[in-house]
Amino acid sequence: MTQGDRMNDPDALREEIRQTRADLGETVQALAAKADVKARVKDAATHKRDELTYQAQQKKDDLLHRARRTKDDLLHRTQERTGRLRSRAAGGGSRAMGQARYSGGLARDSAMELGAAVRRSPRPFAVAAGVGAALAVFLMVRRRRG
Repeated sequence: MTQGDRMNDPDALREEIRQTRADLGETVQALAAKADVKARVKDAATHKRDELTYQAQQKKDDLLHRARRTKDDLLHRTQERTGRLRSRAAGGGSRAMGQARYSGGLARDSAMELGAAVRRSPRPFAVAAGVGAALAVFLMVRRRRG
C-alpha cells in the first residue's frame, strides 16, 4: 500500500490513529514522570538508602571480622605469656621463699636489737613515746574543734 492508499483506507487510518494515540500516551507518561520531582526524589532517596545500608552492612561485617581476629590474637598472646610466667614462677618460687625467709630474719633481728636498746636505756624511748602520744591527743582535739 502506498501512502495515498492508506489515507483512503478507513481501517488503516484508524489503526494509525490508535498507534499515534498509544505513542502519545507513552510520551505524556514519560514527561509526567520527569515532571514529578517528588517521585523522582523519593526514588533517588530510596536508592541511596539501599546503597548506604549495603555499605554499612559491609563495614559492620568487616569490623566484626577484624574484632574476632584481634580477640583471637590477644587470646593467643595472653596464653603464651601466661605459660611463660607460670614457668618463671615455678622456677622462681623457691627463690622468693628464700628472700622472704631472709627478710623475716632481718625484721626479727632488728626487733631484737631495738628491744635490747630499750632495755639498756629506756628513757629516750619513753620520752619519744610521750611526745608521740601528746601529738596524737593534740591533733584529735584540733580536729574536733576545726
